[in-house]
Amino acid sequence: MKFSLLAVGQQFEYQGETYIKSTPLIAHQVDSGEQRLIPRSANVISDVNPPGPVTDDAPHIDARDVQQAFAEFETRLQEQLHRDDRYARAFEEAKRAFFVRLKITPDQ
Repeated sequence: MKFSLLAVGQQFEYQGETYIKSTPLIAHQVDSGEQRLIPRSANVISDVNPPGPVTDDAPHIDARDVQQAFAEFETRLQEQLHRDDRYARAFEEAKRAFFVRLKITPDQ
C-alpha cells in the first residue's frame, strides 16, 4: 500500500520499523517518537486495524470562548512584556497564525 493512502493516525510498517502517520507527509516512530518524512509513494505495510471513524463525542468549543480565553491570555502576556515593540509585533503575528489555524477571526 502507498503511504499516501493511509489515514492520519493509522499505524504502519516502513523499512522494518513501526510508525503512526501524523500528517500527509510525516510519521512518528512508535518506539522512539522520532518524526520522519515519508514519501507519498513509499510502499508501506498497513496496520490491519485502521482507526475507526471519528465520532462526534468530542466536546465542542465555542469560538467566542476561545476568543475570550485568548484575550485574557493576551492581557496577562502584554502586562509581562511591558509592551516592548519587538515582542508586541511577534505576538501579533503569532496571534494571527493561531486564529488562522482555528479558521476563526479574532472579532467573531
